[in-house]
Amino acid sequence: MRQSCRTASDILDRVSELIRPGITTKEVDEAAADFMNEAKVKSAFLGYRLGHRIFPGNICISLNDEVVHGIGSQRRIQYGDIVKLDIGVIQEGWVGDTATTVPVGIVDERTDQLLRVTEKALDCAINIAGEGVRLGDICAEIEDEAARNGFSVVREFVGHGVGRKLHEEPQIPNYGRRGSGPKLKSGMTLAIEPMINIGSAEVRLLDEHCRRAASEYHVSGRAAEWPPGFGPHFRQNASPLHSYLARRQSYARDISLRFVEGADHLPPEVTTRKWLRVFCFDQHESATVS
Repeated sequence: MRQSCRTASDILDRVSELIRPGITTKEVDEAAADFMNEAKVKSAFLGYRLGHRIFPGNICISLNDEVVHGIGSQRRIQYGDIVKLDIGVIQEGWVGDTATTVPVGIVDERTDQLLRVTEKALDCAINIAGEGVRLGDICAEIEDEAARNGFSVVREFVGHGVGRKLHEEPQIPNYGRRGSGPKLKSGMTLAIEPMINIGSAEVRLLDEHCRRAASEYHVSGRAAEWPPGFGPHFRQNASPLHSYLARRQSYARDISLRFVEGADHLPPEVTTRKWLRVFCFDQHESATVS
């Protein structure tokens, strides 16, 4: 289980480095497939079936007000976009599932805050997870951190257990009541997936079976799940990486100069400290898989 998560994490790092203005989301998806082939693993998403729908992508890639479950296409990534990458692999029968959000260049202050708050919400949830803790305590940590900063959480989509299958029990909402729900047990593996939005928590299903936020500009920081339907379940995902936040200002001038000179891509401002939402814990210790 840990190895499959590490492999997913490594692939996520490599895919994150490809994100730049001008590249299409289809090209990113195809590159991810190549990386999976090199690692001798299979996509956990490609061909995933829910009712009559079959997911056609190797990864989920969602832009801006798209929450989750985006499908690679000819759409080109632009400077200022927020790109959500969700990667799942199957290695020796075990599923590794991880995600991040990559800001392309400099984003506005509120979005930048959303990225930081979403990552902090995940950290808070992981920090309290352990044997005997109630599931509702984890869910409440995420909701409280979002509300404290004026954000809302998506309610239609949830985190989940992961192991031999991509989606296993228990479901892990991003809201809840402390002291409620089942107790966590030794050996469980959880995909904790905070989806936090600017504005309303509501999302809507697009004609192409994608989920889009109802309000003007929303960002969710987390990863994926497939309840009501496939396609991006939208509301911009945000997850700033510590390396990006620390160096954001120092790159601002460099980015501007490169664009004035007509460079076709950004410098690699995100070296990804991705947030690895798959959390494994043993009886006496807890650790994120990275």
